Amino acid sequence: MRRDLLILTTAVLVGCVPVNCATAIEQAAVDSESFTAAGLPALPDEAAGWRAISDPQRYAGDDLYLYINGGAVTFIECGFRQVATREYLDGSTGRLTLEIFEMSDAGAARCIYQRRAGDGGTALDLGDGGRLYDYDLEFHSGRFLVTLTSLTASEGPLPGLAALAADVAGLLPPTPGT
Repeated sequence: MRRDLLILTTAVLVGCVPVNCATAIEQAAVDSESFTAAGLPALPDEAAGWRAISDPQRYAGDDLYLYINGGAVTFIECGFRQVATREYLDGSTGRLTLEIFEMSDAGAARCIYQRRAGDGGTALDLGDGGRLYDYDLEFHSGRFLVTLTSLTASEGPLPGLAALAADVAGLLPPTPGT
């Protein structure tokens, strides 16, 4: 009884009824056709030696708080529309999360990229600009921000990270005017 009351109280405090939260999270898992119909590229099952190990997930609008509660405000301030995410394994020990954020326009994608980008890392010629860091890679292209985040402890970037990013860049629609 105390456990149920605690769960209900927590749900009310965070503004989410347990049934609605579960429904929202279940709705996040979608198929490839739903991604393309929603304006996002379908996340590949395999690319550049990486194999998907999870179903693709999609979060739109305020549902972003279900995915990245602490950082959602910054994305929404810049013009967030939706995100597609999926986990991958490289065949040995490398594991990462791929995220493709669709923003309202290219300026919004540049906004969130610049807010997140640090001074470190190595500049990459991907999309409209990108950087490779020790544990992740980010680039923006048109209205999209793409992040590949290592879930594996390693010294430096995972091998093949840039190759996977290049494959993902090829899935994105061309930036108008290029």
